[in-house]
Amino acid sequence: MDKFEQLLNENRKTISRVIGARLIGHSREDIEDIVQEVCLALCEQFEKAPQGIPEDKDKFRKYIIGVAYHKCYDYLRRYYRTIENTE
Repeated sequence: MDKFEQLLNENRKTISRVIGARLIGHSREDIEDIVQEVCLALCEQFEKAPQGIPEDKDKFRKYIIGVAYHKCYDYLRRYYRTIENTE
């Protein structure tokens, strides 16, 4: 397992907690879907530019929390657009 995978695995619970805190009241499945989106986005970013992902544990943690926040906002935008369109 390389350094990136190790850091990602160590921080998976953090990703889940951050997303769960932002999406209180949403289904566990939705939260897990967003966790997967975050992990996928991080993997894609790492493949494109391995030097772009911080190797320091604290910097990596801050980086993934930022990605998780953005994925939550993306989800909420889609969610509320869907609600508006169904009314």
